[in-house]
Order: sequence, then structure tokens, then C-alpha cells
Amino acid sequence: MNPLTQVSARLLLGVAAATLFCSPSQAQLSWGGLPPSSYDANLADTAPTVMMAPVQVDRLMAEDAARGKDGPFRFGEEIAVTLTPDNAGVWSEAENGDRVWRMRVASPGAYSISMIFDQFVMTPGAELYVYNDDRTSVYGMYNSLNNNADATFAFQPLPGQAVTLELVEPPNTVPSLLSVSTVVHDYRDVFAVISKGAVLPKAAGACNNDVNCPVGAPWGDQIRSVAAIFIGGGLCSGSMINNTANDGTQYFITANHCGGMNSAVFRFNYEFSGCGSGSAPTNMSVQGSTLMKASSAGDYRLIRLNQQIPAAYNVFLEGWDRSNVTPSNTIAVHHPQVGPKKISFDNDPPQKSGSDWQIVQWDDGVTEPGSSGSPLYSNEGLFIGALYGGQATCSFPFNDYYPRFGNNFAALAQWLDPAGTGIQKLPGINASGGTPPSCGVTKIGETAGGANVANLDAIGTPNLGSVINAIPSGFNSDTSGFLILSSTSNNAPLLGGTVFINQLNPAATIPFTLSGGSTSVNIQIPANPALALFTGYAQAAAPDASQPFGWAFTNGLAITFCP
Repeated sequence: MNPLTQVSARLLLGVAAATLFCSPSQAQLSWGGLPPSSYDANLADTAPTVMMAPVQVDRLMAEDAARGKDGPFRFGEEIAVTLTPDNAGVWSEAENGDRVWRMRVASPGAYSISMIFDQFVMTPGAELYVYNDDRTSVYGMYNSLNNNADATFAFQPLPGQAVTLELVEPPNTVPSLLSVSTVVHDYRDVFAVISKGAVLPKAAGACNNDVNCPVGAPWGDQIRSVAAIFIGGGLCSGSMINNTANDGTQYFITANHCGGMNSAVFRFNYEFSGCGSGSAPTNMSVQGSTLMKASSAGDYRLIRLNQQIPAAYNVFLEGWDRSNVTPSNTIAVHHPQVGPKKISFDNDPPQKSGSDWQIVQWDDGVTEPGSSGSPLYSNEGLFIGALYGGQATCSFPFNDYYPRFGNNFAALAQWLDPAGTGIQKLPGINASGGTPPSCGVTKIGETAGGANVANLDAIGTPNLGSVINAIPSGFNSDTSGFLILSSTSNNAPLLGGTVFINQLNPAATIPFTLSGGSTSVNIQIPANPALALFTGYAQAAAPDASQPFGWAFTNGLAITFCP
């Protein structure tokens, strides 16, 4: 299929205006709503079930008992599958004419189920919901705003031993591309850890401190940096990290041995609200990441989180110390044994052991499997290493190892010290407290050949909740074209024919008709405060037989929403 056909196949007709983003719901970053089967009489029948093979829990537990901290803490069996709308489930027609695909997946004995998609390309206007049998937990909607550049996706564990996927697509649209590659059967009951707290045998050891105990109070900023990472059927810990530009870039550092994290789910603020009591929220998560640099020798992995972290998460980007000067004492913040966040203390200086910091003996709390990749902080509260592994347990609080950050910094400097300042120590900042990008509209991008044959301008300031006017001009007079919106500059501007597959919602392609060579198209800016300073992208296209593939493209616009 040539680029003209690929682009034109994705153009939606009959839409007069667009909204770039919607408000997130109380779950992994998603966009609210109810699956049509909860109210549509045409969808009253039960979805066909795909049954998973039995999971041998005794074998898994025996294997886990022999595992240390040098890998993700396993809570779920990863079952390889290939499930798509073409080979499983059933299609139905909703009362309003939408096409609805439903598939139920059951894994007997599972406490919860999660899934990894090796193909996840939601078409504009499509919606995906996931829910358990009694619908006490409903995730979604997910839509094209959840598309990642590598077309992978995952959702975090959903309670129950069966879940249903429900895909909704408007009529006459290009089908979404969905393929489930992995079903994760939770055999450790990650939700019981939350409901029963530290007394649960499967939870962290009793010697560990909840972060909201009094001992954690001086380290509130560091605590806000740390997140639990759900990587398929495993769990690690890691932390947000600042860079010398202080620009709020969403860098995250953890251990290399935790594995690839393109489709991982990052859960923030997963901690008991009290000291040994209270609730531990699971609804502050984002999904997907992009690798910057990883090393097995240094056991570090620096990534950038794909989804914008909402301001409501109140995340902190930790500062760092690359000097390798031995601190007087250290602090660790981590997620042991799938459980809520803990804090541990060594009141003595760490030892240098090869290229690692060695915690000879913890004085209050320890680390455990699941703590892998978690940060070690100096007495100044600065990051000095991520947990590799060790022997420490509540009954044997000795010998944990953290590769020294200063030894690995040169390989990470292009991201963490982009201006080449050479400084040894950097303070942390609030995720929303760096030097923000300037809001407004900026022209970007060139088409194939390096010259735009038409122009795209905008009138108005993109304040939250406002409308701005996009003005395409320079096309052939009295032609019809399309304004294309995207959450990534890789897709809009099209840059000479790149296939546009990451539109944001049902109104992300806007048709227009030129009169005398120019026209005005309204773009609705979202009112959601969490999207302040987020950037969306726009470009216009129209048929032109004199141009490659028969289409002319404008420059792009980078639209950064003003608070």
C-alpha cells in the first residue's frame, strides 16, 4: 500500500471539530466511560471464553524460594498466547451501529489477570474496555491516546480469574490492530497484599517500615520519586530522576536485570496511607517507556516514561550524587514482595566493594525480592545507586549491593547532564517544578524534499478549555483536505509520508474545504488541568497531483497547552 493510500485510508469523514485529549479516570491512565455491553440489549449474550492451561503453583513457589533479588519478583505465570479479533471472541452490532468485539479469558485459580499486547494500534474513535465477571473492576476506556510508538501495551492486574476484553469501533472506520501475546496468571494475590497489610505471609517482612511511619517523614521527596514496576508477571522498583536542564523530562532509573520495560506499568504512590494501616491506592499508574541506555555490566537501565504523568500524582524527580564520596549513612525506598512502599535505613557509611556500594548491615528495615532497582540515597537524600541484589532478609539483615552511580554516569551523561555542566551533585525537583516548556503554537517540520508546498498557521492562544483556529493556505484553490492531529511529532508532521496511526480520538482528523486557497478550522483545547504544558501536533494535507503520491503537506504545528 503506498503512502497516499495509507494516509487516506485513515481519514474520517463528517467531523467538524476536534478535542485533543480527555480526562483520565480512576485507573491506569485511561479515559473513562462504560462498556456498551453494560447497557446495550444487543450485547446481552455472554462472550466466548478462551481457557488458559492449568498453572502449577507448587512448582512456581518452589522456584521462587530459590530466587534472589537479582531479577524481578515473580507474582504471575506468563502464559504465551496469540489472541486477536480474527481468531477468538465474537463480533456483534450495537444498537447505535457500532461494531463490538468481546473475548473472555479465564485462568482458573488466578487471583488476578493482566495482559501484554504485542500489537496495540487503536484506530481513531475505537474504545477498549477490560472488566471482570461481576464488573466490580472496569479498566478503560483505552483509545488511540494509549498507542505507543512500538505498538505494544499492557494493563495492570485486574482482580478475578476471568476478564473480558470489549473493543468498540464506529462503522466505516479502519479496524484497530490488537494482538494479545501474554496472559499473566497471578498466583500470589497482589490485591490481598493491599487489603490485609503487612501481617499477610506473602507481603513484605515485618521488619520493614511503611513510608508513612514517622521514620519516613524526613524523606517525603525521595518517597515520591519511587514507583513499583509491573513487568509481565514480575515486579521491580525504580525511581524518577532529574537532569541538569531541570526541564521535567520523565527519566526513570532502575536495574538492568529487571528486563525490558517497553510495555511495563509504573505505579506511583502505592503505599499505605498510615503506619501499618490504611489503604494503598493502585490507580496512579502510567504505561510504556522508551529505553535510553542499559548495561548488564553496570546493571542500570535508564528509560523515559511515555505517558505524561498527571500533576495529581505529585511525583518528585530525585536529585543525584555522582561523586562516589562515601556518605555517612544511607536510606532505601522500595517495593518488596509485590507490596506497598517501604523505607529502610543503614546508620553507618556503606563500604566500597568492587564497583558497588555494600550495605554491610541494615539497622532498620531491609530489602527483599521486588526491591530490585530501587534507589539508595545518601544522607543528603541524593540518588547514589539502584539495588542489584544481596542476602539481606529480616532474619539476616546483611550484605546488599548497589552499583555506584558515579561509575556509570559517563554513559548516562547525555541525558542526565545534557548541557555538559560536569557538576557532581544535582538537587531534585517536583515533576511539575522544572523549567517548563513555553506554551503556545510553534511551526515545525518539513515535508519530503525539504520545502513545504503549503502552510499551516494558527490564531489564538491554546489555553486550557479554549478554541484556537488553524489556517491552512497555499493549496490549490477550492480543494478539500484534512487537518491531522497527533500526540507525537513522529506522526504529525507526516514528514513526507510517514503513516499516521496514532491519532488521539474520534475527531482527530478534521475535513475542510478551501475557498480561495485558505480556510479556518477549529481545534478544541482540553480543559483537563493535568494536561497543562502537554504538546500535541497538527498538520494539514490536501490532494495535489503535482506532488509525490498526489498529496501536498504543510509544515507542522506544535501546540503546547497553556495552564
